[in-house]
Amino acid sequence: MEVSSADRFEVAFKDAIQARSAALYVTQDVVTNSNQKQIAALAAKNRLPTIYPRGDYADNGGLMSYGPAPGADGRDAARHVDKIL
Repeated sequence: MEVSSADRFEVAFKDAIQARSAALYVTQDVVTNSNQKQIAALAAKNRLPTIYPRGDYADNGGLMSYGPAPGADGRDAARHVDKIL
């Protein structure tokens, strides 16, 4: 489902329920990043498990997130360089 503005989230969740979706994955974009609490509230209201691309979504009420931690790339690169040298 595509959502192009915040006022379309409610409709998107209703569509997901009608389609008998078992869970959702929210992609990262400007609209979803700016409406994290609304998305988390709708997911809880509709009892639809939802996974998010960043940890701050979970901090704002989302069930869970899966993705790289901010700044982890630099730390991981430094660790690998250290092992090589």
